[in-house]
Amino acid sequence: REQGIGRKIALTAEGRAHPMFEGKTSTFDAYMSHEDEVATVPPNAIVLASNSHSYVQAIAVRYKGGDFWAVQYHPEYNLNEVAALAYTRRMKLTGMGFFEDEQAALEWIGKGRQLAKEPHRKDLRW
Repeated sequence: REQGIGRKIALTAEGRAHPMFEGKTSTFDAYMSHEDEVATVPPNAIVLASNSHSYVQAIAVRYKGGDFWAVQYHPEYNLNEVAALAYTRRMKLTGMGFFEDEQAALEWIGKGRQLAKEPHRKDLRW
């Protein structure tokens, strides 16, 4: 599972040339929350980005005359949404080893919510 911030998502050569990533740096971090991931890349697909956790972080697929673009990470999320998901899943995430205990989860969630309110606070960044 990737949860919170996905680190060092790197565009492939095809990703750097793809219009979905126009103006994007070649390596970036993004909000994440997933257990599932692509296990097999179909022959009509191109991997556009990956990181050490998931080989497919972005993909382009041609199917029946259509072009479909998809990402594993969540560009639509903000810190409040990541914190809300972590709160809902705190016991499961603790059981999976993301947090030592529920109190540690609540502290992490609280810092995320506070950082969303005060993004200039470097002491809250992780």
